[in-house]
Amino acid sequence: MSRRCIGGKGGGVERSAIIDDSNIVVTNEGHTVSLTGIVGSYAAMREVVDAAWQAPGVDRVVDHLVVGAVSALA
Repeated sequence: MSRRCIGGKGGGVERSAIIDDSNIVVTNEGHTVSLTGIVGSYAAMREVVDAAWQAPGVDRVVDHLVVGAVSALA
């Protein structure tokens, strides 16, 4: 199993103006990717999920993302 935050150099998901990726954790096991964290909008959630599906070898995406205020993590 592998775990990482997306974004930044080599993060695996292209940067987007609508995603604050510092609050998203990506875990992968085999061909399954799990997404956990808080995103600011449904559009951002859709973009993250779509990006996960586009990663090579992925055949399942488990979406545990929550839409809400990112400051709720503090």
